[in-house]
Amino acid sequence: MLDRQLFGEPAWDMLLALYCLPARGERLTITALTLAADTPQTTGHRWQTILTEEGLIERGPLELDARKQFVRLTEKGRRLLDDYLTSLFYCDTPAPPYPEAVGP
Repeated sequence: MLDRQLFGEPAWDMLLALYCLPARGERLTITALTLAADTPQTTGHRWQTILTEEGLIERGPLELDARKQFVRLTEKGRRLLDDYLTSLFYCDTPAPPYPEAVGP
């Protein structure tokens, strides 16, 4: 579903931040997203460029200075994270206990 190179990298932390924080009312700028991933600015910008090129995140409004632009998941990015996290949930959730079959 997602490129393996993203896991264990600041990109994964950025994707999770963009997935979770807006639901709590937090909008992330380019700088705030880098801080959320706890990574140096140059590394954060490099990963944001990769995520943008992959079509997973987008910035805007483009009329603003780049440092003031907000970052969000694209539809593709949200769908992939939804699918991935849902599959993890169902893989790690045990089936409910079933009562033992009662014989005749």
